[in-house]
Amino acid sequence: MSVDVKDLLTGQTVTGGYFGNAKPRQANQQLVELFVAGNLDISPMITHRIPLEDINNGFDILKAGKTIRTVIQY
Repeated sequence: MSVDVKDLLTGQTVTGGYFGNAKPRQANQQLVELFVAGNLDISPMITHRIPLEDINNGFDILKAGKTIRTVIQY
């Protein structure tokens, strides 16, 4: 992004936000409600399911960039 400094001198501002300025607690609650109601399919985002005993392998695939979401089953 480039900004012309003279625009800032005339009162214009540059602002930004993380995650589209969503409020994480509220957004997470909405996602959970959608999932529970059956309106959000998360299965395409789960690339691995591993037992707790294989947690070290889970970290290995995470570090290697081979997973999107891993569910740890215990």
